[in-house]
This record gives sequence, C-alpha cells and structure tokens, in this order.
Amino acid sequence: MRTKWFLTGTLALLAALPLPALAQNTPTPAPTPVEATALPPAPTEEVPLAEPTPIAVGDEVTGELTEEAPNARYVFTAAAGEQVVITHVSEDFDSYLILSDAEGNTISTNDDGAGNLDSRITTTLADAGDYIITVDSYPHYAGSGVAVGAYTLTLTGIQIEVVEPGETVTGTLGNGTIEQQYVFRASPGSSVTITMISDDFDTYLYLYDSSGFEVDSDDDSAGNLDSRIGPITLNDSEYTITATSFSRSESASGTYTLRIDSVQLQTIAFDEPVTAELNTGARQAYFTFEAGIGELIDVTVDGEIDTNLQLLDPSGYSLVQDEDGGAGVNPELTQYSLTSTGTYTLIIGTLFDDPGSFTVTVTRAERPSLNDGPVSVTFTTFQTRSYSFDAEANTSYTVTLEISNASEGAYTSPSVDVQQDGISLASVNASNADLVTFQFEAPEDGELVVNLSEYSYANTSVTISITNTGE
Repeated sequence: MRTKWFLTGTLALLAALPLPALAQNTPTPAPTPVEATALPPAPTEEVPLAEPTPIAVGDEVTGELTEEAPNARYVFTAAAGEQVVITHVSEDFDSYLILSDAEGNTISTNDDGAGNLDSRITTTLADAGDYIITVDSYPHYAGSGVAVGAYTLTLTGIQIEVVEPGETVTGTLGNGTIEQQYVFRASPGSSVTITMISDDFDTYLYLYDSSGFEVDSDDDSAGNLDSRIGPITLNDSEYTITATSFSRSESASGTYTLRIDSVQLQTIAFDEPVTAELNTGARQAYFTFEAGIGELIDVTVDGEIDTNLQLLDPSGYSLVQDEDGGAGVNPELTQYSLTSTGTYTLIIGTLFDDPGSFTVTVTRAERPSLNDGPVSVTFTTFQTRSYSFDAEANTSYTVTLEISNASEGAYTSPSVDVQQDGISLASVNASNADLVTFQFEAPEDGELVVNLSEYSYANTSVTISITNTGE
C-alpha cells in the first residue's frame, strides 16, 4: 500500500519557486519528522474447516477434543418438521453445542442444558436438508482457552404419539429421553384438562397449538409436584403436548401418566345453589365464577358421597384444596380471600366409584374485624381466614397469634400476610409454634387486610390480634 502526501498553502508555493529564489529567502526550519504508522498485516488465509462426520438420528458416537482439534463437526439429514435431541456429554471438560444449517447459519446453541456442565439442544427443524452439529468446549467457544478430553454425542428423535380426550397413557423419562410429545385433536370451543402425574420426578407440561405457539404451561397445579393445564377452552383443532420434567434434564427419570379429559364448564352465580352428579365416567365437575381481588368467599358442598374440592385462580393455578372441612365427608372453604380479578374455576371431585349427587354454593363472606380486639378461630384441616383492621398512617402495629389449646399439645404453622390497597406490608411464616408475633408500619390511613393460612394440618385453635405500638 502506498501513501500519498499533498502539499498545500505556503509549502506548495515554495515548492514551485526555482532553487536560487529559495536561496535568497530566510531558511525555513526543517519539518518535524512524522512517525510512520505501521501498516496492518496482510490477512492470513482462513484455514478450511474439516469435512463433518456423518451421523444419523439414533446414533451415539464418541470422540476426543485435542489442542490440534479443539472442536469437531457432524452432519445429519432431517425432514421438514422433524424433532431431534442432541446431547453432548464429557467427564473431562465443560461441553458446548452448536447447531447450524448447511450454509453455516447458527440455529441454536447450548452450554449446560443436560446438567453437570453437559449440553443438550432440543429443537424442531423447519426445513428438510442437512444440519451441522459442532461439538466444542465452553472455554474454546468463549475464546478463553482450549479444553481437551473424551466426549459422547447422541442424536435422538422425538416420537409423537396421538392421544384422544378420555385416554390415559404411560411414559418414561430417562436414558436420553428428557421429554415426550403427544398430539390430540378436539373441536374448537370444547374444554379439556391435561394432567401429568409421577411418583419419580417433578413433572412439567407445555401445550402448543397447530402453529407451534405456546398456549399454556404448568408445573405443580395438580399438587404434589404434579402438573395440570386447564380447564382450558380450545380455539384450534389440533394441539401438541410436551410432557417433561421441571429440570428438563437426565437427572429426572422415571415413569409418569398423562391424561386428557373433556370437561363441561358450568357457570355458577353467587348465592345460587347448583346440583351436579358424579359417576365412574365423570369423577369431577367443573364450575366457573367471576370475582375480584380481595373478595372473601365461602364454598359449601352438601352431598352423601365423599367429595373433595379445588379452587383454581384465573391463570389455572391451584389456590387451595379441601376434603373434609365441612359436615360429614363434604369439603368446605370458609372466608377465603381471592388473589386476583377474573374467572375462577371450582373443581368438585371424588376418588371413589360410588355415583351420587351433591349441591355446591358459593357465597360472598363478610370479613371479620380486628378493631374490637382478638378473634379466635379453629382449624380442623388446611384453611385460610381473612380479617380487616382500620389503620392510621405512619403508625406501628403488632400482630400476635397465640395457640388457645397449647396445653393439649397443639401448635401452629401459619402464613400471615398484611396488605393495604393490595400491597403487602408484612408477611411472616412459622412452623410448630405456640406464639407468633411481628411488627409493621401502616403508611396510610385506611383498611388493612390480614390473610391467615394454617399449615399444621391439625385441630388448632388460634387467637389473632392487632395492637397499636405507637408512631
């Protein structure tokens, strides 16, 4: 590369004069030397990538990364819409995976998706053709060094099973399988529940419509680390379920059951009893009602069969369950404070084959006040209670919970949340206590809502009070 210099102004004029003329003028100081700028080195020729090694879905291969070959490439052919799982495991280094199309465009990368510094990519391939897997180490990928050692690469496909509403299927996770997919078809406008249960791992569910959009997902709505989506009203004719674990890794292994149930949602109005029937073909009945945040409700169930109830919030999350809180073998909710505004779902079910009918009633409850002193309540099963209190701004208060039947060996495991205008001012959790006390300050004048939940699952009597401890 050559550098061109251009003279301007006086220097250009002097350069144009003849040499004698220059001698007649006062000598001009020599210009200050300009340090030459080093030219960038010529670009080095790129080292061509080695041809990738063929691999097929279902294959497991082993290899080794070295300083001379710090990564390795594999190629496989896939059909449009094919779903694959790529797993890269090493005991010698922190693995890294890259998936690219045939033109070298990166589709996905992963560092620790398989757990224990191992990598996994689970993906649906949009187009038919060749795809490149690059097996790497995280240090080499990040540019911080080279990691060497042995590795194992597996490429597996995801089998999609067709299921029908009303059907229960059994599956297994582990041994390279971290998820299983199912397709079901239903009429738009119908409603279903999807339940996944396992005694071996923490389950997780995803639901996608026919365009691949994630409609819903769930972790623990079925209780005991089990998952349930719904009741949900369908807008499409075909859906895909992904049944997996919460960790989505090989550390979660074992069997599970998955069930899809068609359900009939019945709207229930406040203070209007509704009668329904349960039998071996329909062990659960579903009711919906509209309510607002902070509203207090009572739910009573009256029937001769042994039933249980579950209340879901507008997003489908299980808020509370009860089995025998009411008279006889009937469940009941008393003074339950709702957490948001929207459509709630009430599920009344039975675990037994004996058919029978029941009547359910949802009513708005009046929130007891703590203004006039302590209030006592007895919990026979898991229940919640809610109280009001008129507070003054910038004033400190003390909340006290004391066991009334402590002499009988009773104790309390409460969760207490104090709110004002829907904002939590203080919350406390305790276990196996006979006395709980804590302080908070009210920022404004107005009503406080004190929500009390009891988790001791025992016959416990609690006295709750709020006292003014000054400004």
